[in-house]
Amino acid sequence: MELHRNKLIAAFTPIAFFRAINGSYDMENVRKLTYKTTLTDQEWQELVSLYNQKFQEERKRNDEQKKKHAQLKEKFQEKITQLKKIAASIPEITDIFLVNSYALGSLKETSDIDLLVITKPDTMWWTRLKLTAALELAGIRRKPGNIEEQFCLSFFITENAMDMSKIAIDDDLYLHFWISSVQSLLNRSLSSWHEQNPWLKDIFPSFSMQDFTPVPAQDLVQPTPSSSHFLNSLVRPLMQWRHRSKQKRLGPNSSIVVSDTMFKFHNEDRREYYKEQTLKELDCLLQQTDVE
Repeated sequence: MELHRNKLIAAFTPIAFFRAINGSYDMENVRKLTYKTTLTDQEWQELVSLYNQKFQEERKRNDEQKKKHAQLKEKFQEKITQLKKIAASIPEITDIFLVNSYALGSLKETSDIDLLVITKPDTMWWTRLKLTAALELAGIRRKPGNIEEQFCLSFFITENAMDMSKIAIDDDLYLHFWISSVQSLLNRSLSSWHEQNPWLKDIFPSFSMQDFTPVPAQDLVQPTPSSSHFLNSLVRPLMQWRHRSKQKRLGPNSSIVVSDTMFKFHNEDRREYYKEQTLKELDCLLQQTDVE
């Protein structure tokens, strides 16, 4: 049997994405992320056979990137352990997700570690202030002139507002794969993350929640201190004003959200660029299979 074009597109889209961001992947994960179409066992076996036969250079590139990523990831483990202890001591934090290059297999020697911090409702700004101060005291917060192997606090969201469709662009390939790749530090919120993004199942129909480990009883979220909401209301106006001022200076090419449920701050939104690069890489992969 021969794979139909739509089946090849389904399997090659995740590979094309990881190529576009210079990331690495496992074929098992590629199957979970088949794009908008599922593959039967027979179709998958044929795809793997085709991949092994025709993509020797791509296999070599991926193996080299996986090895490099694993080595660099190992460098972060001590600091990640330190971060986990700090996060567990802040009761307003529900969870922390490791994202971007760390989660997507694209670490470089100069990489920092991007975080998505999940907070309890009406505590996001107070939590941001507390976590920023804690990482500053520990010497592990990213700031100008101190980036490599530091933690970047550019994305916060409350636990009841994790639906990412509200910040998606048209056919947001980067966001789709980004959502599916997040790695939970405290192992508390992945189930809720996917429950609040059910639309992702239409993008990756083979993706399964059964892979996620239940939260151990001893790791459940701590009660929110009674003062947290009041302190959040005190610091919120000044912090929102500060970041909205930055947003005006950076202009339309930035990716910034400042609200009571989400703080997202990136100097440059590159999602359109990565979408274009992914589609170019997909065309290259299809050409290698002699598919018109």
